[in-house]
Amino acid sequence: MRRFLIVLLGLVVLLVIVDRAGAFIAEREISIRVRSAYDLPATPHVTVRGVPFLTQLVSGKYQEIDVSIASTKASGVQLHNVDARFTDVRASLSLLLGQNSGTVTAGHATGTAVIPYSQVERKLPSGIKIAPDGSNLRVSGSTPLGAVRGVARLSVSHSGVTVT
Repeated sequence: MRRFLIVLLGLVVLLVIVDRAGAFIAEREISIRVRSAYDLPATPHVTVRGVPFLTQLVSGKYQEIDVSIASTKASGVQLHNVDARFTDVRASLSLLLGQNSGTVTAGHATGTAVIPYSQVERKLPSGIKIAPDGSNLRVSGSTPLGAVRGVARLSVSHSGVTVT
């Protein structure tokens, strides 16, 4: 009986090691593909959440995949600390192994990124400056039409960012 328990414990430990190794390999492969697909200067950090990983791999259904990118450009705008969370992700095993081309879909995605003030100011009319004012932006400066002073409030909706 004791030998059986030792063998059983050894098998459980082995399965846990194989599961975590599989998750590590998948995270590395996803990060390489994201870097290549978006021409990133550095490899992003990827975490596949959910245990056990191997059952997710075989079914092609992943609970959550998080992607973090330190710095990148989008439409000429520098972005920092880009964090994306994808849930209810569908990707076949053959796609992950690179044996098949296809699509990866997520039931839900959320993300955040930091846009430096300098990047926002580049898009403003000449002479206009912005500065933080709590959760708002203080706008000041002068234009050929006169002085500008005020507070801009930002809100986020499904269609984008609204400035009022």
